[in-house]
Amino acid sequence: MDDNSIEKQLDICIDIRRTLEEICADLDQTLKYYDEAMTFLKVEKMFADIVRMFLGIESRFKEESEELIKHIEHDHLEYIEKQCKELANTLLE
Repeated sequence: MDDNSIEKQLDICIDIRRTLEEICADLDQTLKYYDEAMTFLKVEKMFADIVRMFLGIESRFKEESEELIKHIEHDHLEYIEKQCKELANTLLE
């Protein structure tokens, strides 16, 4: 398969799409783990100092992670999906 072939380009697009989807899933899972850890720390009174230290970081981390997921889904994944469709249609012609 020629490195510039439509098939190769489609394979690359599919790999990129899969990688972006994995990044989003990993970020989402990390958010869940972080939330679970913070919930645990909030319940355990002996970790009050740690909780206070992380409260500001927690909200910023959540906001920025959710923003990044949206950016990947709405900008990058939409573009890659469009490219995959166009390349697949070209192959069918």
